[in-house]
Amino acid sequence: MSLASIIRPSLITGLWVTTLAACSGGDLQLVVETASGSIEGAYSSDESDVLAFRGVPYAAAPIGELRFRPPTESTPWDGVRTAYDIGAPCWQAVGPVSESVFSRGQLNISEDCLYLNVFAPVTSVEGGAPVLVWYHGGGNTAGHGGAEIFDGSALAKKGAVVVTANYRLGVFGFLAHPALTAESEHSSSGNYGLLDQIAALQWVRENITAFGGDPDRVTIFGQSAGSRDVCLLMASPLAESLFHRVIGHSGGCFSEPPTLTESHAAGLARASRVSIEGEGRQAAAALRAMGSADLYSGMRGGGGPIVDGWVIPRPPWETFLAGEHNRVPVIAGAMANERKSLGANTPERARDVLEGR
Repeated sequence: MSLASIIRPSLITGLWVTTLAACSGGDLQLVVETASGSIEGAYSSDESDVLAFRGVPYAAAPIGELRFRPPTESTPWDGVRTAYDIGAPCWQAVGPVSESVFSRGQLNISEDCLYLNVFAPVTSVEGGAPVLVWYHGGGNTAGHGGAEIFDGSALAKKGAVVVTANYRLGVFGFLAHPALTAESEHSSSGNYGLLDQIAALQWVRENITAFGGDPDRVTIFGQSAGSRDVCLLMASPLAESLFHRVIGHSGGCFSEPPTLTESHAAGLARASRVSIEGEGRQAAAALRAMGSADLYSGMRGGGGPIVDGWVIPRPPWETFLAGEHNRVPVIAGAMANERKSLGANTPERARDVLEGR
């Protein structure tokens, strides 16, 4: 399975494929200049007409004092940074299912995970190619943008620039806690994973022209939790003008997410499991000081997107009902066999799934 198999070719043709034509800027080169520095990509597999730039940082590593904070700009670098390999997947539970669905080998997870991948046609498109930004599923607790099933080369061959992004998951992406809210200038906590997704779109806005993409023709799309997230981005004022079309597969955002108050209670209970008590600065410092494995295993989960009053100001259905959402064209659909694939971690089981058994 690939991104191209998730979107039917007829839909691709009708939605955004354009005629390829050389532009005055010339075709895409292996070395591209971004706002943070130069990166060198490589031809994607055997595709000589597609370049892939993998493991490109779109924000600073959310570690240490940056844990449980909104993403910040990545640190610029000197020289040329190689972009041959994907960045580390964000912290998540690792087991047979996650490794079979999102990887063909061991997941080398890390909190230093805010990376994206760009797949772009070598041949330039006059005026810039349409851009597709993919957010993976996995319940906001698993998955990563660098998974082989999300390789964007096939769509890039159709004439689009494709971006797949990691974002923080589980407790690291969605923990709300009174101590974190108290130190926030927006009186908010949680939704760090959504803020990462928005930061990736801001990176696209600033840099995608260098890859031959048109920043004014950005489609965001996702599956399962990724589909819910792109729906939520439609309801977020922070994402305004960063995208222009939406495609959602098997996920919406019309059930009411927890409130910040409700999420505070859940966050306090989770913190108590790792012996972190209180709502002041000491609690926030302790949450940032604890090791990744101890924090993750001790808290056992981390919730999901919430109505925090900032990223998601109010229940999304209210925003849509009032017509105050980001008003863009939408295609919504469903994955017929989405859940069945989760158990297909052997060739025999995969065959059963494909044959409908």
